[in-house]
Amino acid sequence: MLKKVAEANEQSQEQQGNGVKKGKKKESKGGEGKQMRVVLQKTLGVSLQVDNDNDEWVRISEGVIIFVAFLKGATGDIIGKTVTKLLNMKYCEGGSILSKKRDVLLVPQAPLGGKMKGRQLQYHDNINKDIGQELFQQLIEEFRQQIAKDDAEGEISFLHGTYGGIQRMKDASSDGPWTHTFDF
Repeated sequence: MLKKVAEANEQSQEQQGNGVKKGKKKESKGGEGKQMRVVLQKTLGVSLQVDNDNDEWVRISEGVIIFVAFLKGATGDIIGKTVTKLLNMKYCEGGSILSKKRDVLLVPQAPLGGKMKGRQLQYHDNINKDIGQELFQQLIEEFRQQIAKDDAEGEISFLHGTYGGIQRMKDASSDGPWTHTFDF
């Protein structure tokens, strides 16, 4: 709707002879239309604490860490397409996560939805915690289903963090700066 309003305003100004220049339109605050922010980090291995009370850790070997934050307006509709894209995009060794049989560690990371305002961080674009937790569970299930469908031998280890909890990482190693950020 905002796009239609902006276009109508441009047309009106052009008709009045104001000579509005056409070019890039500024994105509205909050990244209109974006539902998820994902950071993909290649790793040779990493451990993640998933339960602070019981000091429980999970570990993957060579693969990727996928950090994810859900933004306001996110729905479950985006999850299937997002997982398909992440698992099947061309990986740095010339193949995908699935074709190269790389491990996956999925980590909820709400601060990815933050923005800096002055010297403060604000998280106004983050989704409600309860809805985010539900979406994260849907995301886990979608990863499991798509990996299981393609990995009949069980070579890919899929592990995940705990939504809403403090998570610590240790023993992380990487063979290069291979970090990418994507908005879906």
